[in-house]
Amino acid sequence: MLLFLFMGRLAGLQDPLYILSGVNFPVAVLPKSLQAISYSLPLTRGIAAARQALNGADWLSIEPLVTGELLIGLVYIIAGYFFWVCFI
Repeated sequence: MLLFLFMGRLAGLQDPLYILSGVNFPVAVLPKSLQAISYSLPLTRGIAAARQALNGADWLSIEPLVTGELLIGLVYIIAGYFFWVCFI
């Protein structure tokens, strides 16, 4: 029962994440303040790279997005590790 309550709360975070990461529409249409938040999320650059790849872009044009995605992922992994070690 507790697991279902927890999963329900996590499901409520999906919609803002989809909006801010550019799943439903490009991040460029968001206000500048929300764009700054969007680019700190780990999904944003990956979704932009996938969009460009599906539109026929070559590797050189999507490489900065993929590299940024890897760096953001690394930052999140390190932050998660330190959170785990310090608080749990």
